[in-house]
Amino acid sequence: MVNAYRSVIRNMAWEFRMIRKSVNAIRSRFQRAHLRTQLLFTVNLFVAAILAAYLYIDFQQSVRFDLQEKTVSLSDESRTIHAAIQELRTMGPDAVQRHINTICATMNSGESPGHTIEVVIDGVHFISDATQHLHDHSSPWSELVAGSVSAEGVMVRVGERRKPLVAKVRRDSLESLGVLVGSTLLGVLVLNILLVRLVTRPLERTVVAVREVGKGKHGITVGVRANCELSQLADEVSQMSQELDRRDSDRNAQLDRAQRLQAHLIPKKYSNDGLEVAIEFHPADEIAGDYVDVLECPNGDTLFCVADVVGHGIHAAMGSAVLKALLLTVDLGESSPSEMLRWINQRFCSASLPEDFASMILVRVSCDRRTLVYASAGHELGYLRKTDGELQELSSTGTVLGIINDAEYENIEHQLHQGDLIALLSDGVSETFNSEKAMLGRGRISSMIQRPTRICADAVADEIVTRAVKHRGETQVMDDITVLVLSVVHQDHINEAGVESSGFENKPNKPLIDISMTSSS
Repeated sequence: MVNAYRSVIRNMAWEFRMIRKSVNAIRSRFQRAHLRTQLLFTVNLFVAAILAAYLYIDFQQSVRFDLQEKTVSLSDESRTIHAAIQELRTMGPDAVQRHINTICATMNSGESPGHTIEVVIDGVHFISDATQHLHDHSSPWSELVAGSVSAEGVMVRVGERRKPLVAKVRRDSLESLGVLVGSTLLGVLVLNILLVRLVTRPLERTVVAVREVGKGKHGITVGVRANCELSQLADEVSQMSQELDRRDSDRNAQLDRAQRLQAHLIPKKYSNDGLEVAIEFHPADEIAGDYVDVLECPNGDTLFCVADVVGHGIHAAMGSAVLKALLLTVDLGESSPSEMLRWINQRFCSASLPEDFASMILVRVSCDRRTLVYASAGHELGYLRKTDGELQELSSTGTVLGIINDAEYENIEHQLHQGDLIALLSDGVSETFNSEKAMLGRGRISSMIQRPTRICADAVADEIVTRAVKHRGETQVMDDITVLVLSVVHQDHINEAGVESSGFENKPNKPLIDISMTSSS
């Protein structure tokens, strides 16, 4: 028995959990529905509940009223029969029986279903005989509506069946239900239209406007004519959109100025009879965190610099401007690249935030001595392609800038010959991702640089950038791209290639999305 009770309790608990789970699922789905659906469903459900309650109450009241009216009518009939029985009781039982049978036989079965008369005279019972008329008297008195009177030793009770009376009330209610439901539906339709026009539609328009503002479409106006609260909400959204548009205009103006300033910082011309220089500079945003520069040293050497501040955008651009200012204050006389990096790092540690850091490579080229001396502060690999096709990597010789105040850096020297080519890049080139999350990689870059047919600095730089853009495809730009390529040439070779000996003028910096997707072998 105990096990049976436990089983019943477990089943009840399981059913309760399933019911609760179903209720929670319905509630969760309802909460995720649109406001229009929630509002219309709630209003229509409320109206339907009120209509159902009204119909139920009206039906119950109609039944109660008809039963009371029938009881009064039957009571009146009982008093009339009671008066007649007082006169007929002296004529004998047969007279009484014929009288009540005659009354029942004359009743309309439709208006008086199951009409029954019961008379008790001094303990003797008389009941209308069902065989004398078409009425069914088989129903017990508990199922009848009855009226009675008892006086002077005579009791008279008259009854009719309750179910037909209730059924008649139900039919009458159903006949009136059509008109009531029709008028209710019309009212609900009008109410739904008003709710849509006055509440949900203005809210939906406001939501669409807010969504557009979130996408960056500022300066829009929400044209909503509704109640005071929704109109005020629409006005606030419009004012917010106008304010954001004004701020966007100010921000764009500032970014344009910053972009022009950064473009101004990029070297425009360089004059050297022994070098051909090409620069490709493409910010990921309006302004970049990469920095590239070419400086003439007092002794005739040329200093090439490529730096990459962590991140991109305004914050990184400010860091690159700091590096520019620091590099311009370095003693370019006889200072080696490692000494320059040490001096820049100490001051960059003091000027930058703790979370900021930057990589930099400095390459000092002496055309007179035909030498290259470089030092790298954690920067991306550079490449030196010799005339015989050998490719040497210009790897890092110390930690990045801004981390360790007293960091040390090492100089590495290479001999240069006519036809040698040096390529300096930012990590935005090798770390270019495509739609399949695959990087371009250093291997593809080194293979392009190593081709012996590529001797023109402009051609190599353009091919590297084009290949990076082609690899990226439609994928979002993630980092700045900077490429600096220089080749060692004689004056005569420069003239034959069509490059003016007065120097070079680099391509203007432009976002990566503006680079044409040209194929490269």
